[in-house]
Amino acid sequence: MIKLILKGNPAYCWTNTDNSYFIGYIYNSCEKINRGPDAINLLKGLLEVDKIIDEEIRDFDGMFSFICSFPDKTIILTDIVNFFPVFYMWHENQWVISNDWQSLVDHKSKFDLNSNASIGFLSGGFVCGNKTLDKEINKTQAADFLTLNSDGTITQKRHFDFIPKKFSDLNYSELIDRTESVFLEAGKDLIKFLDNRTAVVPLSGGYDSRLIVCLLKMFDYKNVICFTYGKKTKEVDISKNVAGELGYKWYFINYSEINYDNYLQDTSFVKYVQQYSNGYSMFFLQEYFAVHELIKMGIIPDNSVFLPGHSGDFIGGSYVEKTAATKISPNRLSDYLLKKYFFFKKPYGKSKKILLHDIQETLQPYPETNIFSNKYNPYVEDWDIKEKLSKFIFRSSYVFTHFGFEHIYPLWNRKTTALFREIPYEMRSFKKLYNKVLIEKFFIPLNVYFNANELNRVSKQYMRYQDLKDIIRNSFPWNLVLKRMIKNDWLNYYEFTKEMEKDLIKKGYRPLKRYKMFTAIICRWYLDNIITTNRNINQN
Repeated sequence: MIKLILKGNPAYCWTNTDNSYFIGYIYNSCEKINRGPDAINLLKGLLEVDKIIDEEIRDFDGMFSFICSFPDKTIILTDIVNFFPVFYMWHENQWVISNDWQSLVDHKSKFDLNSNASIGFLSGGFVCGNKTLDKEINKTQAADFLTLNSDGTITQKRHFDFIPKKFSDLNYSELIDRTESVFLEAGKDLIKFLDNRTAVVPLSGGYDSRLIVCLLKMFDYKNVICFTYGKKTKEVDISKNVAGELGYKWYFINYSEINYDNYLQDTSFVKYVQQYSNGYSMFFLQEYFAVHELIKMGIIPDNSVFLPGHSGDFIGGSYVEKTAATKISPNRLSDYLLKKYFFFKKPYGKSKKILLHDIQETLQPYPETNIFSNKYNPYVEDWDIKEKLSKFIFRSSYVFTHFGFEHIYPLWNRKTTALFREIPYEMRSFKKLYNKVLIEKFFIPLNVYFNANELNRVSKQYMRYQDLKDIIRNSFPWNLVLKRMIKNDWLNYYEFTKEMEKDLIKKGYRPLKRYKMFTAIICRWYLDNIITTNRNINQN
């Protein structure tokens, strides 16, 4: 027996056919975009030949969750970033399943705060593994093939990883050509997916979103809107110049001119927070106000598709030297990962030990030795994708869902990840190959490379400088540190979070100090929010 509590959202709804449920879309090289009943028939067909589903599903892309109920088990399948998480709990001798975390809390009429999981959430913005902020409620993970058995047991497999099977034996010149070809294939797939709908590109001054608009231009796609947001910086100028050179409409939402008073009480925002964070992830604010303003101005047509650049820079190698460059064995990475990923507000003492234990649990699938490299650890990148990227970075696109729009990740699919997973680290280090291909094959031919006016690239020297800043910042008085943070706050997060801090202080909290990022305030405010929201449940 199972109980399902499934809810749609402004952009997608669940389809139900013969005890099978699907949300989102799934495709194979955009030959056909499968939705609703077509997607259910496709996936049920694979389940009927159970021995090949692991191989077959590896050929598919998309954003989806699929639930199929049998008399003795329920199978849940998620896409490679788990964009539509499914929550489950064993309650009163049955599985209760929902895509809405709060619905499960309401169903059991009790909120049991997972104080251990909250440590990782407060310091990193997401909950580790399959846990949530309620002790009894678990969730699916990226690329899950999960079986909930009728006796309360669980089996889990994953249908995607970013661990190289072997490194490519192509030479540098051949890899340049192959990379260009894969991105052009991604562009063709994108055009098919758009199907003449308006493409809306959050265009920064960086390379990922610029590659997307270049692909649109190369395939002569005209129905394009670009936008940039934040405070006026060099990035804004670059973005404007790129859009102008390509002949695309461009809008800038200046965050210094928006009134943020009382936005926490706005009905739409309250719903956004609940559906986005869903008991496991910090909600993002950086694009929320921009999209809200663009809609209010009547700029975004109905049925538009947003094209975020996640996470071209990652597969290109932006984190190779930052995180993957370690000789630590795969199953002993917990201390290292805590330092690299959980820094909003660092935990100490008992809290640190608890978080280390939770991180260690997520490392169990990895072997004791690294057979791929003496310098780089591929399991760090795989862990990053399944933990931070899926729960924190890709999840940020829920802002488009909230406002009723579909989105697709043009640079993140089976072909691009398969290619870059096999490229030797030396060619991915500091995005060596990625940047060369983008600049020489796409940007220069379209006249959108600006040489000396480009943003500074990350280097070893820059990384050392950042590490040194982190060491010495704590020796300065907090008011000076905060003043510098505000000065460099191009996204205006200080203004966003100031309202949250006021709200918390009214409730008796002390002002938060010695945090590294303003996101620490968001996490603290959300945790208080769900505790306050569910207080009446526990009292009853």
